[in-house]
Amino acid sequence: MTEITIEDATRADTADLLAMIAALTAHHGDASQATEDTLERDLFGPRPIFQALIAKAEGRAVGYAAMARRAMLHQSRRGMDLHHLYVAPERRGSGLGRRLIETVVRRAEAEGYDYITVSADKANTGAQNTYLACGFALRETDGVSFRMELPREG
Repeated sequence: MTEITIEDATRADTADLLAMIAALTAHHGDASQATEDTLERDLFGPRPIFQALIAKAEGRAVGYAAMARRAMLHQSRRGMDLHHLYVAPERRGSGLGRRLIETVVRRAEAEGYDYITVSADKANTGAQNTYLACGFALRETDGVSFRMELPREG
């Protein structure tokens, strides 16, 4: 099988990332609103809120992981959220998802984070099983989540 590399995503990976983000959101019945401009702002700009890793085989993108910082100020704990994990359909079941997760874990450890969170759709038992096999523990939450949309200029 072809060697797969996993490295930090760069601006040159924008088109591949946009395609994979669109595929991931379509898989979940949604439509991506990510653009070159929003990836520039959120991944590569002066105040990025995400980090991304990209997996490539023979120079072709075959997966990615996007991480966002988290924190629990009252507990003095810093965390990382594995916000997106995507593996191209032809690479699923090959261990690539696990390799991406392991790379995220090493990154979080190297950057001094205390924990990693990840979510999965209730129907996506494959993802749930992968996360459990990689050492994540299922968290039962009984809280209520709220959200407020903020007005945008322009």
